[in-house]
Amino acid sequence: MVKIMHFSDTHLGAREYSMEEREEDIYESFREAIDIAMEERVDLVVHSGDLFDSWSPSNRALTEFRNALLKLGSRNIQFYTVLGDHDRPKRSDLPSARIFDFLGVHLLGADGYQSRELDFDGEKVLLAGISNMKGLRAKELLPNYEIAENEAKKYRSSILISHQAIYPYFPFKDECEGDRRELPGDFSYLAFGHIHDFLLKREITSFSYAGSTDLLSTREIPKFLENGKGVNIVSITRGDVEFSRRRLNSVRYQYDVKSTQDDYLKILGAIADKKRSNGKKPIVTLTIVGEANYDDIVKQVKRIDNLTIRKPVRFEKESKATKSYVQSKMTSDIRDYLVRYFDSEEKADLTMKVINSLDAEDSGEAYRMILKELGLDFMVDI
Repeated sequence: MVKIMHFSDTHLGAREYSMEEREEDIYESFREAIDIAMEERVDLVVHSGDLFDSWSPSNRALTEFRNALLKLGSRNIQFYTVLGDHDRPKRSDLPSARIFDFLGVHLLGADGYQSRELDFDGEKVLLAGISNMKGLRAKELLPNYEIAENEAKKYRSSILISHQAIYPYFPFKDECEGDRRELPGDFSYLAFGHIHDFLLKREITSFSYAGSTDLLSTREIPKFLENGKGVNIVSITRGDVEFSRRRLNSVRYQYDVKSTQDDYLKILGAIADKKRSNGKKPIVTLTIVGEANYDDIVKQVKRIDNLTIRKPVRFEKESKATKSYVQSKMTSDIRDYLVRYFDSEEKADLTMKVINSLDAEDSGEAYRMILKELGLDFMVDI
């Protein structure tokens, strides 16, 4: 039997809303995940990409990862990962995870399908990885899945780690690199990353997006309030999979509130009165719809001491119809930065239209070019 902890999209170094507290939150949820691996006495930790928020992480982010590896190493727990889109270097350079190979980090599939045969109590287990493939690499994904399928047929117990958006698990087909029907179904467990909401499917085989360990966008709030954030504990014995989910209790609660001036205080009061075991002030994104007294609202919000309000408060003159689309992760993150930079939703949306109008095979390069034109060089590496 092999027992693993599968987690993903830790984005070490991210600083949501440009708040130091949020960067610390992300480190804290990562540490809790590592502690769970120790408590569960797993054989391996499997991370399915976007370990860091940037391909050139800060010294603080690198230090947090090093400390986690030292803790795992004290129990001889090795760490296997693949590259997410945030981890892959944007120029000729080594991935950050490779720095820590001497501490038991194994980076799989950086340039294509890669596997290891491991032995657990006499049982041979295949552990394989395919890093994120998009842009020019996307055409290589299906051939790599076919190679993986052929090798998995030789093993009763096998795990594939990958970082891709898969349709229809992610429902927007144009933004997906792969399709469920193309997945290598002979693996016992498919450990996926890239989508930040938790998902478990047991159709052809056991497939899971472990989800992110903390919130990186307001889009994640509804699923977080429903399911929380967590890690997967997976045991595989001769191909049979046992699955459990461990919730992360340190994650700071967030709420996205849209209300009229008549009702917002009642809604905020109800949020503020809730008891939370981690003791952290929840973050609220507040949008006031319709006629509103700006000065009065700002004054009232400041009086709610046990809430952290994401500022500035947003105002909409009229209620807008709910949009039926969801932007890609990169696009959504950049838009959040632009809103804060311009302090204007309209200017941010106009900038995003310019970015999205570019016809480029490498969308990341298009984003970087536009950001440089805007003088936002500090955002080039997000």
